[in-house]
Amino acid sequence: MLLAGGPAEETDDRVIGAAWAAGPGRATLIAGEATESPVLIDVWTVDPSRESELLQQIVELTRGLLLDTQGFVSAQIYESVDQGAVMIRITMRTVKDRQALTDSAAVRSALRELRVIARSHARVSRLVEAFGDAA
Repeated sequence: MLLAGGPAEETDDRVIGAAWAAGPGRATLIAGEATESPVLIDVWTVDPSRESELLQQIVELTRGLLLDTQGFVSAQIYESVDQGAVMIRITMRTVKDRQALTDSAAVRSALRELRVIARSHARVSRLVEAFGDAA
């Protein structure tokens, strides 16, 4: 894992951007590893009664903010079958492209809106090994 829960403290905006705008005190980077990957995985936990609202907002934000972003490769959005969680996996062409995305004022604003109804558990990840065809 590239992020770990930290004590409640003010977090520098550049660190927040690198960690998908995780929010003050919610996450801290470990040893700068998060700067090495163009892949971002974010699991949002939410009250099951608001999951469909969260899912709709994430789909709209993905269409509105990601699809035309320079360096965008792909995004997959998953909902948990038992409700209460939505996951998005975003792949950018380069680390620089991912950093530009997560540093974007528009993305930060959108994520603040999502945090009103859900909690983000963002992780910048690198592929270790793949098996079979990628879906």
